[in-house]
Amino acid sequence: FADITGVDKRTLLASEVIIHGRKDVYGVVSCQPPHLQTEEEAKKTVSLDKLVIDIGFSEEKAKELVSVGDVISQKSKCIELMNDQVSGKAFDDRAAVSAIIKAFENLQKTQLPYNLVMVASAQEETGCRGARTATYRVAPDEAIALDVSFAYTPDASKEDTGELNKGPMISYAATIKRELFKSLQTIAKAKKIPYQLEIMSATSGTNTDKIQLSRDGVAAGLISIPLKYMHTGIETLSLKDLENTAKLLTAYALSKKEEWADA
Repeated sequence: FADITGVDKRTLLASEVIIHGRKDVYGVVSCQPPHLQTEEEAKKTVSLDKLVIDIGFSEEKAKELVSVGDVISQKSKCIELMNDQVSGKAFDDRAAVSAIIKAFENLQKTQLPYNLVMVASAQEETGCRGARTATYRVAPDEAIALDVSFAYTPDASKEDTGELNKGPMISYAATIKRELFKSLQTIAKAKKIPYQLEIMSATSGTNTDKIQLSRDGVAAGLISIPLKYMHTGIETLSLKDLENTAKLLTAYALSKKEEWADA
């Protein structure tokens, strides 16, 4: 099997998976017992090409259910932790979608003088393909991308990470419109929404980088949700951060309503 998503390969050993074949087939990723490993092998992460998935079937039965090209997903439960935190798989980037949906729910009784479009795009990890084509089709005046970013853990640098329960990270990079970056901060302060800053020297590594290049250019911003253990089956985030992300999006949309009214 191969990696199509950027999953942290260190976490694959002995993990449970689901092969989405002619029907869902459950399997486990192979793991050589430590007793049979050499001292050198025990020090290294096993490369992906040396791993297989055991589904327990004979070769003939396996071929009836599984075909080349079938997608595989990790089997991982979403669990609730202490301090309003949750852990599970693929919060990157389903967390962003849930924050946008919540913002739209907040705005459902508000008559906006402009079109507000939500895009839940695919393939961000493989070239931002969904965001690129969607932006071209919508042709927005401006866009705010939502993603996740690194939250602090003891093995990480505080300078390179945000913190859980401290609010969404308002991001800035060379691909982000400075006025939009400043506007998000101003609104967060005015509405007393907790936030953090995330500053990147070049590109952001998110859909924002492709959005701002669409057609003759789009003013783009980025809000990131702090997330621990990215690209694993135990990604962890704060529900408070998720709620405050939705509040910030809602407040920004309402501020644009006032701008349109003044115009």
